[in-house]
Amino acid sequence: MIENPNIKKDILSGKIQKMPKPKNSAQAVKTSLMINPTNPKHLEKLSSIEAQIAVINLEDGVAQSKKEEALYLTMNALSSLEYSNAAMCVRTNPIDSPFFANEIEAVNIVRPDAIRIPKLKTREELLKIEDALHPDIDIHLTIETKEAFNKISELKTSERVTTLFFGAIDLLEDLGLGSSMIDVKSETLRYMMCKFIVDAKSFGFTPVSFVWQNYTDMRGFEDWLKIEKEMGFSAKACISPAQVKVANEFFSPCGEALEDAAYIKEIFEKNEALGIGGFKDEKFGFIDAPIYKNAILTLKKGGIIL
Repeated sequence: MIENPNIKKDILSGKIQKMPKPKNSAQAVKTSLMINPTNPKHLEKLSSIEAQIAVINLEDGVAQSKKEEALYLTMNALSSLEYSNAAMCVRTNPIDSPFFANEIEAVNIVRPDAIRIPKLKTREELLKIEDALHPDIDIHLTIETKEAFNKISELKTSERVTTLFFGAIDLLEDLGLGSSMIDVKSETLRYMMCKFIVDAKSFGFTPVSFVWQNYTDMRGFEDWLKIEKEMGFSAKACISPAQVKVANEFFSPCGEALEDAAYIKEIFEKNEALGIGGFKDEKFGFIDAPIYKNAILTLKKGGIIL
């Protein structure tokens, strides 16, 4: 039960209530941005950030003595948020934390788009969270324990579990390898990233690559973006608006690609209406359903709502 008197008072007065912002449509995710709820400037910008997911962080980066304050500020900010292009996600503390039960009770009141669970280990833990959580709230997971990393196939407990974040630093530490392996030359890290994205895609998750902590090192950030795009990633976790801007541009299709995709969509749908599922095209050769699906994906990545 929530014991904080300020939270109780604001719930009773109606100040803390269900978030008025409409739930986001299924726009393609290219970036997430970490938000510190104890920094008023961060919360003030929730309505204008350019990332597709705003992650209000109650876990790492918030001191033990500030946990209740962070939760209170988060609930108030979401209760008054009427508009944002970004989906609102609250990153809770781990399930075994003394703060977790209060956080679940709080998010059930304000109902953000999603919560993000760190340090998850088992399917059973996830099922308990689903049972306790309001059905309108999606679930994102940070894959940062060796148990979760090797059991991604078991974590699609429902369609509400939509997105996986690759927690490189904690996962490397949990494996006894050390975060010093976060290096573009590390074959082990590349293997882990490839396994993560293949497993995530295989079981219907949206995979998001790891945070580049040195937010002033944009060259290093861009080096990782190139590697991630080659691996098949199309989304990056960010900790600064500058990172968001670069990653959004990097993962967005160019104008020519969007024009080609729009052409394929139009001509395929015209032929399909005539009962033709595959056909020869002067511009692109043979066009069939897989080519059409890829065109639709390109349009979604470009932010075009179909």
